[in-house]
Amino acid sequence: MNSKQRRLTRRKYKYTVRTHIRTYEQYCLMFDWLARKHGNIISKCGWRRNHPEGTIDYHVVIWEFVRERDSIEFALRWL
Repeated sequence: MNSKQRRLTRRKYKYTVRTHIRTYEQYCLMFDWLARKHGNIISKCGWRRNHPEGTIDYHVVIWEFVRERDSIEFALRWL
């Protein structure tokens, strides 16, 4: 990914929610809930997941959203 692509994606996905996943089932529940609620086509749905690079803790997942309302809704539901 070049610097232009990083800037564009950073501007698009402005809102983030950082979660600590305890089990794979919990991760699947979060992912399925988002897919049902907002869709799962990455170019249209307005959310994505991101595993932070350079971290040892594989249980940290960063969920990124285009709209603030969606990030707040996710945080209220899962945190």
